[in-house]
Amino acid sequence: MNRILLLLSLLAPLLVTGQSYKISDKVSVKLNTEQMFPAPPSITWAGMNRTDTVVNSASFQLRVCVANFSEKTDTVRVFVNKQEVPKERTLRVGKEVSPCPGAYFFTRSINVPEGENSIRVVATNASGTRESQRTVKNFKPETRLALVIGNAAYPGDVSLKNPVNDANDMSKALEKLGFKVILKTNINRKEMALEINRFAGQLANYQVALFYYAGHGIQIGGENYLVPIDAIPTDHQPDEAEIKTNCVPADDLFEQLDKTDALAKIIILDACRNNPFGGPGSRAAGGDGGLAQMRTPIGSLIAYATSPGKKANDGSGKNGLYTEALLRNIQQPNVPLVLVFQNVNKEVQASSRSTQTPWYNTSGTGDFYFLRR
Repeated sequence: MNRILLLLSLLAPLLVTGQSYKISDKVSVKLNTEQMFPAPPSITWAGMNRTDTVVNSASFQLRVCVANFSEKTDTVRVFVNKQEVPKERTLRVGKEVSPCPGAYFFTRSINVPEGENSIRVVATNASGTRESQRTVKNFKPETRLALVIGNAAYPGDVSLKNPVNDANDMSKALEKLGFKVILKTNINRKEMALEINRFAGQLANYQVALFYYAGHGIQIGGENYLVPIDAIPTDHQPDEAEIKTNCVPADDLFEQLDKTDALAKIIILDACRNNPFGGPGSRAAGGDGGLAQMRTPIGSLIAYATSPGKKANDGSGKNGLYTEALLRNIQQPNVPLVLVFQNVNKEVQASSRSTQTPWYNTSGTGDFYFLRR
């Protein structure tokens, strides 16, 4: 038997896994060289294609796949900025089809301080040690405040279907993105002016300001007005002076934002659905209800649902065409603010077959992301 073992040790490098070899007339041995000579472990980061990632939280969810690993005999160690993270019983280990087919899946929550962090995972088995490293950037989230208004309950046949849905859905999305949201729907002129003033008054305590409006909007003489639900008389056709008196000038909001020190000021106007006044006053109200181009306060981005002087689609589904695209794009991680609106514009142009062309103006909003991961 000792002679057989010696012969096997000499022939092992030449042998093929799983084949049978005749050693003598009486002895035949089937070898599994994979078990005799296992490979060191290999580590891949589950669900991450980049070498670094960004979070807005002190907690980071570690997710790695480790191949050539045994739960009973092998080890996985985690280091944050060269300090080993204590082992914990709640570490989840499992051999799963997804996201680690044929390997073990490790996940645990670890704490990362603000700034740039080095996360290192080290796996060891009987054949050796392998490690994998990733940079995790933890940015303290900005303080964010949003005023969201949706007006739909206009009198008669100028009522709208989707602005309240748009406002409700935007409010929920913004809250998930770290905004404190003031939500108002179907409000009159007095309430609109009051809420805008209150919103501006709170901005001293916030770094990011966002104003979203869905509903009717018009221009008169190159100036834009947001239309409260009580602005449209039902018993007569208003003249230009009455329209101006009954509506809220968009410039009032801009002047208030100009006085704040917010790092980013985002104004979104899905407010060009049609001209709600019609009749003889339609020319004074901009004809088809589209908004005019406005000055952009420093540190601001102003987004319009459609190009100057044109109408926006109220949408055939739950949301207006523009807001539907906006809701999808603000929830995409690691996309800079300007690129978000570029993507929204492309989507709306494509889905409307170029009948609606959104646009935006910006005067610099810093390094703002709706969502960082």
